[in-house]
Amino acid sequence: MANKQVARLLQPWLRISLTQRPASSILAARSRLLVNTRPSTPQTRLSLPSTIETRRSYAAPRKPKKKPEYKRRRTTADRSELTLDQNAISYLLPATLVAPPFWQWSKNPSIFLRYGWQAVRNRVMNLVYRMVFRYTSKEKLLSRPRWKANRSAVIPAAKALHLQMNDAVAKGDKETLRQICTSELHHTLAGMIDSRPKGQRAEWQLLKYKSGLGVYPRLTDDKLALQPVPGAQENKLVRQVVVTIRSEQRMARYDDLKGGVLIPGSEKVRSLEEHFVLVTSISQRTWEQAPWKIWGTLPTSTLESYTEEVDIVTRLGSEQKA
Repeated sequence: MANKQVARLLQPWLRISLTQRPASSILAARSRLLVNTRPSTPQTRLSLPSTIETRRSYAAPRKPKKKPEYKRRRTTADRSELTLDQNAISYLLPATLVAPPFWQWSKNPSIFLRYGWQAVRNRVMNLVYRMVFRYTSKEKLLSRPRWKANRSAVIPAAKALHLQMNDAVAKGDKETLRQICTSELHHTLAGMIDSRPKGQRAEWQLLKYKSGLGVYPRLTDDKLALQPVPGAQENKLVRQVVVTIRSEQRMARYDDLKGGVLIPGSEKVRSLEEHFVLVTSISQRTWEQAPWKIWGTLPTSTLESYTEEVDIVTRLGSEQKA
């Protein structure tokens, strides 16, 4: 099994050292520099914190004849399941393609066509998976599907979480980060906040969104996958989206020990393109989707890095079947 590192990248303006975090990835992407937070057991590719436990407490024992009580208990269990699954999501789905607009592709005809084939193939496969899960969510053949992709709501959700995360990092709001980020990303950002010099505070501001030649923000990738859960009888349905956001941002730092003066040289205005990754889980009993969580950001995929990931995933699948 390949033992190459796939990195994870946080916000470009959060320049911190992430070398202390564990690295045990099975995928390889030479051009990607992402913060690796995958668990040390690649066969499951899932990290379940040992401290997570599901608790059910009720004021009184349920009476058999009271149907509303039974219905309430079932709803509570479903929500608990979604919460547990959501906390466990902290990895990147394999073969995630972050393709730039076609006019930014290589001018080499061979590379252009090969990259185009991979991009089209990825979109078709994503569409097929959405159709399959939509059909699977039907209770009966002619009934309406209980799950819908609702893709029109993805970009507004990504923009809102993008604002929340950057604002929380600047203000040092670790509780908000815990609620909207995956566990590893939350711990990393919280550690960065704790390492700030005493008396210093940061300020972040979104000046404007930028479009350019294309339409931004745009939904770059939308994947669905079944992932095994250790100790569970059923696999977990995971959804992962990549939203590309182009924006102009202002960052500055102030020294409160000196009356809140602006630290010289700390104020910067940058134009950034961020491939924002969000993850969520979907209950296969109710087909209810949990709130989105921020996984981090990714760089643009190159043809070499993406085909290498696809080859590794294909080889691992063949080894498991054998």
